[in-house]
Amino acid sequence: MRQKISIGLLTVPLFVAALLASALVYSQQYNGPPIRADGFGYYAFVTTVFVDRDMSFKTAIDQIGPGSRHGEKIKPFGLGRDNVSGKIFNKYTPGTAVLESPFFLLAAGAAHLFGYEQDGYSKPFQVANVISGAFYLSAGVALLFLFLQGAGLGKLATVEVIILLVFATNVFHYATYDASFSHIYSFFAVALLVYLTQRYRQSKQPSIGLATLIGFVLGLVILIRIPNAILGLLPLGVLLERRRLGLVIQHGAAAALIAVVVLSPMLVWWHSVTGQWIVNSYAVTENEGFTHWKSPYVLSFLFSVERGLFFWAPVLFVAFCGLVPLVRKDRLWGWLTVAILTLQIYLCSSWWVWHFGGSFGSRPFVDTTPLLALPLALAIKGIRQHIGRWILVPMAALIFVECCLMYGYWRHFIPYSGTTTAILKALPGKLGS
Repeated sequence: MRQKISIGLLTVPLFVAALLASALVYSQQYNGPPIRADGFGYYAFVTTVFVDRDMSFKTAIDQIGPGSRHGEKIKPFGLGRDNVSGKIFNKYTPGTAVLESPFFLLAAGAAHLFGYEQDGYSKPFQVANVISGAFYLSAGVALLFLFLQGAGLGKLATVEVIILLVFATNVFHYATYDASFSHIYSFFAVALLVYLTQRYRQSKQPSIGLATLIGFVLGLVILIRIPNAILGLLPLGVLLERRRLGLVIQHGAAAALIAVVVLSPMLVWWHSVTGQWIVNSYAVTENEGFTHWKSPYVLSFLFSVERGLFFWAPVLFVAFCGLVPLVRKDRLWGWLTVAILTLQIYLCSSWWVWHFGGSFGSRPFVDTTPLLALPLALAIKGIRQHIGRWILVPMAALIFVECCLMYGYWRHFIPYSGTTTAILKALPGKLGS
């Protein structure tokens, strides 16, 4: 009971804080509407299934029109025609829409009750999307709490790590200002995968049911963002650790089968539009992909003023330092974490636009943030042994600076892309004015 209360005391205020932050963003018209940009493309699957009741994306296309974002026009984010079949194709994958769907259905009931348009984009649906982001942030944090407790971390240390991961990185931003993007949904799904994999590993006799559930969640992780398939290394490594051929085959086959089942509707739809079962969805309607395989922008991705991972969230550099004690403490989990993070950096650095365009910080790493919780905890533990309670000072400073940067981004003092040191030097004066 005490643990449940602790989770509630952490997640409920966080949920409320996310809603209040979103209310600030939209009441002050810092941006809008909630369903926009990349989030518009992900959400289009919801309306084409529940409103159009086909895969025409007609309702989403009808919504495309003049917008107020820096005087630009809202583009049909992700939507276009396949060059061969001429059918409408969405470059995004439908996993985000799957998790948004329960909130869409609640909004549909509210729209019917209060007389709003039931097109999926009227006010109840926009509000529901905001609530959805806050919910999956809180749910992901609850799972991280359970994971860290299962790893033997004390409750105070657990809370410290979670607060840092939420407020000293861009996680909170992608649960509020850009909540319709895929990243907070990936954050939740990856946190669930990490937690279930830990449960499987700690069980003396893990059930095939748990293995199947892990396969389902892995399928969902991939359905949200395909590059996150690299997270499959975590349950695979834990499964192989058992060294029991029969169990590995049985549980591995069950997990793989259910993962394929989860992905199969997307694969069938891809085939119906393009004639191919496996495609680079970003190259069907737009010329996007991994164009820097041989010369990835690793240093820029990690350290650049233009959305560099460690530059915009130094706490993640601390977490990476925690990989050393993690490997020493738990070689399997440690090396699996290192492998996944290395692949993530390589993939992101190889993307055609390594800074991922308009974003606050390095947004693809929101997805793998749950994997950094344990190394961050170990890094904090090591630092605390040297400076004791004084560690609260740099922790508070990291949170303060990140929140200032985030608010500066919300107010458009920091541009969506093209940040320079001159812009950052001018930020304190703008925030104080």
